[in-house]
Amino acid sequence: DSAGVAANASDIATNASDIATNTSNIATNTSDIATNTTDIATNTADIATNTADIATNTSDIATNTSDIATNATDIANHIAADGDTDASNEYNSSLGLNGTVLELVDGGGTLSDDLDAVFATDAELSAASDDDITGASLDAPSNVLTISEGTTDVTVDLSDLDDS
Repeated sequence: DSAGVAANASDIATNASDIATNTSNIATNTSDIATNTTDIATNTADIATNTADIATNTSDIATNTSDIATNATDIANHIAADGDTDASNEYNSSLGLNGTVLELVDGGGTLSDDLDAVFATDAELSAASDDDITGASLDAPSNVLTISEGTTDVTVDLSDLDDS
């Protein structure tokens, strides 16, 4: 029958077109699978890198936390040792004289150590007969130290030592 042959011929043409479409789709899918395989490998490497970075960051955070705690303790200890947080009275500096340290207290012109004992360690002063220091004062604004020996005053300009 000729109608059946014509229908089969049409079906064969449709099948040939479908086979060509499927062949193209298979090629596209093969390319997509190759791309996905590469992307999976890249993502796996990125995950490993991120895992290492997270471990490093976790360690850095622990170190920073420890450093912050240490700094907080150091600040608290400094404030406790200073006795206040008033920066305007920070004239307390150390002045080294022949290995002996004097503390200049609050710019008030008093010395916390016995000056006779301090200056007695200096050979030149020790040899002098007039080494009885009777007083000392510090003019904090000008940084001039005045040392009194009886009726004689000796002034020392300490402004070069001011590192503010």
